Amino acid sequence: MTAVGVRLRAGLRWMVMLFQSLLTWERRSMVKTAETPMNLWTHADTFRKAAHILRGEVSPVPAGAILPAYYVACHGLELAMKAFLRARGFDDRRLRNLGHDLRRCLKRADASGFSAFVKLDSDETDAITWISPQYRAKKLEYVVTQGFKALPDMKHLVSALDKILAGIRHECFQATVRERGLPRA
Repeated sequence: MTAVGVRLRAGLRWMVMLFQSLLTWERRSMVKTAETPMNLWTHADTFRKAAHILRGEVSPVPAGAILPAYYVACHGLELAMKAFLRARGFDDRRLRNLGHDLRRCLKRADASGFSAFVKLDSDETDAITWISPQYRAKKLEYVVTQGFKALPDMKHLVSALDKILAGIRHECFQATVRERGLPRA
């Protein structure tokens, strides 16, 4: 085989591999997400349970576990509010665009009828608003050596998480049934 033939063959193999990878990418992008409202709700509930444990309601909390407890509560709040938004028709792209901003998640949830399902008191909404910049900036996950962290009372975050999950469970379940075309119970 000539040098030109070898190059043509290599070029054809490259084009076939490119075409196959494009087809694989296209198929993956057409696959429906597994993140149903109920999947997100269940995941949020596991974080709620962990927050209760880390807060010391189930067993004593070591002094160094305070930031992980805040992180777990905040992650549970994020998942719970995104579960509600998913139930209200937000797709994966819109949920990702909210990032880890609890304040934005709460605003979008409120604009989507959240208050019909969940009644948070001012201490709970203030705690979410207060912790949001630190959670969004990952200051609860990584060591920051400058200054002190001012944190809201953990009980307000956990209380908000409890209320949210209790209030939206049925809505998330019903949205998942509709989305998946399952028989209604």
